[in-house]
Amino acid sequence: MFHSLNRNKKSVTLDLKSDEGRDQFLALVKDADVIVEGFRPGVMERLSLGYEEIKRVNARIVYCSITGYGQTGPYAKKAGHDVNFISTAGLLNLIGDETKPQIPAAQIGDIGGGGLTAAVGILVALLERERSGEGQYVDISMMDGAVSWMQTFLPHFLMGGKEPSRGNMVLSGKLACYETYETKDGRWFAVGALEPKFWKTFVKSLIVWT
Repeated sequence: MFHSLNRNKKSVTLDLKSDEGRDQFLALVKDADVIVEGFRPGVMERLSLGYEEIKRVNARIVYCSITGYGQTGPYAKKAGHDVNFISTAGLLNLIGDETKPQIPAAQIGDIGGGGLTAAVGILVALLERERSGEGQYVDISMMDGAVSWMQTFLPHFLMGGKEPSRGNMVLSGKLACYETYETKDGRWFAVGALEPKFWKTFVKSLIVWT
């Protein structure tokens, strides 16, 4: 996974606990535009490499911290993985059929809630830097990012108190026109025909095949 996510990137290994490693890191920081770190809250500060220390070296730096639950709050110090972030967000409870939640193969919390959100946050910070000339600190919580993926469900719950029902919603198996089906040879195919005209065409095609 490391190689697939870091293709064509240059890398260097530094011992940030040593004076030499820290000095080498700060030398790189002087000409850098962005720093992205994924330690638990407080680790970079203990290494004297937190945002406040770094901006003394490079006032234009955009410093992004990606953690499971953000820099503050009761969960900030907790460890976790993708499944923890999406379950805490409530997103995992919406994935799967009526019998149980299904852990997705794709890292929704890590990449969707963390990496994607961080990329957008960093770009916005760079735009602000062009206007103000000052660097920015970007605090990314993977759990918070995962919550944003529930934008089609949360409004109904917050405004009307209607709880989403796993496996029994329009886009999660309630309708025959938006579902997966097993074939005779043991494989699967997906049907996404929400519009009546597409559903009619699909049904007619089935009749021809049979």
